[in-house]
Amino acid sequence: LVENEGVESLVNAWSSGGGDPWLYPLYNASTEQQRRAWWARNPFDRDPEMVAEARRKRAERAVAKAKLREERREARKRERALKEAAKVVVDYRPVMSRIIDDYLFRCPTWHYAHLLNL
Repeated sequence: LVENEGVESLVNAWSSGGGDPWLYPLYNASTEQQRRAWWARNPFDRDPEMVAEARRKRAERAVAKAKLREERREARKRERALKEAAKVVVDYRPVMSRIIDDYLFRCPTWHYAHLLNL
C-alpha cells in the first residue's frame, strides 16, 4: 500500500489541478509575465540551438539598446552645447558702424551734406 504522506500529496496535487508547484513553477505563475520570466530564467527544457539563438538575440538587443543610449547621449550633449552657444551675446555694433561709416563715406550725398555743415 501507499504511505500516508504519498496519498496526501497525491490528493493535494489532484485537488489543486495536478502537478507539484515546486517541480512545475510554470503552473504556479499567476500572470503571463511571471510565466515568461520563469521560462527566460530556466531554458533547460528547450532545444540547445534555441537557447543559443535566444541568448544571441538577447545580446544583440543589449548592443542595440546601448547604441541607442549612446546616440541619445550624443544628441543631448549637442543640444546642451547649442543652448550654451545661444546664451553667448555677440555685439555687432562696432562692425555695423564701421560698415555704415564706410558706406556713408563713399556716398556722394553724404559728402555734400558734410560740406554744407562745415
